[in-house]
Amino acid sequence: MLEDVKQGLQISTVSAGSLAEKTGLRAGDRIVEIAGRPASGSGEVVATVRRQPPGTWLPLRIARGDSQLDLVIQFPPRP
Repeated sequence: MLEDVKQGLQISTVSAGSLAEKTGLRAGDRIVEIAGRPASGSGEVVATVRRQPPGTWLPLRIARGDSQLDLVIQFPPRP
């Protein structure tokens, strides 16, 4: 679950077993960039995630506390 905040998008909930959890995202993290672009709204981020084909990678920059981390979501290939 995402929440629009002043400096990016805050993750309010991470579902157990989700790609977000497997990537290392945590509740309270803020997404500041997605695919090298500023995260400008939850609708845009959701649309970007949904456009990713199976087997691809999606880079994210998140803010956690006073630090920024670069993470990559790896979408599983289709069986």
